[in-house]
Amino acid sequence: MEDIVSLLVKRHMNLVVETILSFLDHNSLQSCEFVSKTWYLVIRNGKLWKRLYGRVSQRKPLLQNLMARRELEAKHDTENDEFLYKRLFYAQQTLVQNWSSGKYKTSLKALGEVSVSIFTMDARRILYVLRTSPSVPSSIMVWNGWTMESEHFLVGHQEWITDMQICGDLIFCSYYDGTILVWDQKTKEVVQQFQDQEVVDWVVIHASHGLLITCTSILSGLTDQDISVTIRRIHSPTEMAIERVCK
Repeated sequence: MEDIVSLLVKRHMNLVVETILSFLDHNSLQSCEFVSKTWYLVIRNGKLWKRLYGRVSQRKPLLQNLMARRELEAKHDTENDEFLYKRLFYAQQTLVQNWSSGKYKTSLKALGEVSVSIFTMDARRILYVLRTSPSVPSSIMVWNGWTMESEHFLVGHQEWITDMQICGDLIFCSYYDGTILVWDQKTKEVVQQFQDQEVVDWVVIHASHGLLITCTSILSGLTDQDISVTIRRIHSPTEMAIERVCK
């Protein structure tokens, strides 16, 4: 006796089957592949693993990080790899199981007599701000997040860094004097430098989804402070436009 999926496929109703199976999670989808050759081909030809990734990846940062790692591998063709998304889910499941069972390695890096004031990371890199003494400006150390090897060292301003953000290949840093520098990680150079206010108490920044938001505390007297928020649209590494200023 044939199952419902095989009967629908015989009637050339593959789209109906694909729509039904597209609501499954990765464990159920994997189980369906073992039912029969017909079920396996429906899942493969319908690219259901890719569709599942598109449906759940925004809620699962680990999947996004695994994809970013595949894209960084020079010899890996993500466009033509039909088993890529299935392997991503398998890798995610393996990592979660290994983490839960304690099957992982730790790495310790000695930095010397310095203090780390700010720490941030994305899917590819780990960044932290180093301070050695009050008379020495802050510097940024960039590490490869996968190999845990130092990539480069950035120093671009004489003041101490108050905040740091990563957005794609750009590093945004704010300093105590209100200056904001934009580094291009590809060229390792400062591509933009600006200052929203001349007299500031502190600056906090946030970069995400093509926007840079700067929140500045402005000294308006001995004890009074005003808060200014500036929103910029990031068009390119060297071009940003102010969209709104709130005071």
